[in-house]
Amino acid sequence: MVTALIIITAVAGKFLGSALAARFVKQSWRESLIIGSLMNTRGLMELVVLNIGYDIGVLSPPIFAMMVIMALVTTCMTGPALDIIDKFLPDKSVSPGSGQLLPSRFAILFAFASPQGGRQMLRLASSLTGSKVPENNITALHLSPSSYLNQVNTEEYHEETFRPIQEEAGILSVTVNQLLKPSQDITHDIVENANSGKFDLLLLGIGHSVFEGTILEKILGFTTRIISPARLLDSITGKDKLFTTGIFDEQTAQIVKSVHVPVGIFIERNLTKIQHVFIPIFSSHDKYILSYGKRLLANPHVRIVIADITGIISESGEMYEAVHQMTGTRADRVQMYSDNTLRAEFLVSQDLVLVGMDSWTKEVEAHQEWLSSSPSVLILSP
Repeated sequence: MVTALIIITAVAGKFLGSALAARFVKQSWRESLIIGSLMNTRGLMELVVLNIGYDIGVLSPPIFAMMVIMALVTTCMTGPALDIIDKFLPDKSVSPGSGQLLPSRFAILFAFASPQGGRQMLRLASSLTGSKVPENNITALHLSPSSYLNQVNTEEYHEETFRPIQEEAGILSVTVNQLLKPSQDITHDIVENANSGKFDLLLLGIGHSVFEGTILEKILGFTTRIISPARLLDSITGKDKLFTTGIFDEQTAQIVKSVHVPVGIFIERNLTKIQHVFIPIFSSHDKYILSYGKRLLANPHVRIVIADITGIISESGEMYEAVHQMTGTRADRVQMYSDNTLRAEFLVSQDLVLVGMDSWTKEVEAHQEWLSSSPSVLILSP
């Protein structure tokens, strides 16, 4: 009976005390109970203190035994308590459409950091899914550090973060799933969400920071390079070199390497509309890019210019047929770029460039001048 009383008192003091305190600062009941469950865990520290008390004679052997039982019980009850909380109080921090997609032809997940950047990515995602976007085809993912979400009103933060996306969705007349999740490792969680969902494309929005620690850092003035733990581990296991010159920052490179779906890396440069799209073809490996061009052509206002930079389209019957399949009945909105040199005056007239990952890599490594004149770019990895 004394042991039971000790356990009840311990649970009331830590579980209920922490849960009520969290509720007092306007956490939800779910979050408050989770905090109480975790705080109720005693673990090793409790046993260390009890042993010190026993050694100096403060605790008698019976009391020591009962306190140890209390520490073990409260530690073991944490897992079941969290399961019960999750069962009766499921997570409702995500807005309607929790990422579970209806069967669809093309589903896109885009991960964004800034609200305005999310607006631009939604515009691109909407164009890639066609002029008539089925419901639940587009999912917007925003990951925020767990420590920050615990200190703010999640509902207000969700509303502020997704407001520009909701406004753009209204303009485009599309439905967007909205995912707001706390994260301790944003790179890992983006990969997990992309791999666990039934998505056909992952879009990553990045700005000039894409060039940090890369070849273009000398051109754009960036000098910071951070070696991520993932890169360090890969270097130790022999999968990757530790000091290697990549075209993307460590986080982006790790995501591209880890996801199981195609990835589109979006470099936004004042994209206000998607009407004029440019597709440079450098090799036969760029064939998959044409399928995305075909998706953009589903929008009646889109016109595409294809550049046969190396002559591969004219030389390869397979590539020529792929271009013909892309144009289909929309040949009036597709034309070939006749100049093998990508000129600045032409590029500034375009809204978006679609380019393959391998081709982009080679162009960056060759320090091609057209890169500095290009409009917004979508770099695609199959």
